[in-house]
Amino acid sequence: MAALVGLCVKYTLVSVNWLGDFSFFE
Repeated sequence: MAALVGLCVKYTLVSVNWLGDFSFFE
């Protein structure tokens, strides 16, 4: 269960970083 939560957090951070590359948050 903890591993699943860890994966969710990991992919959320990856998604935020990916979106940030396109400057959507600037």
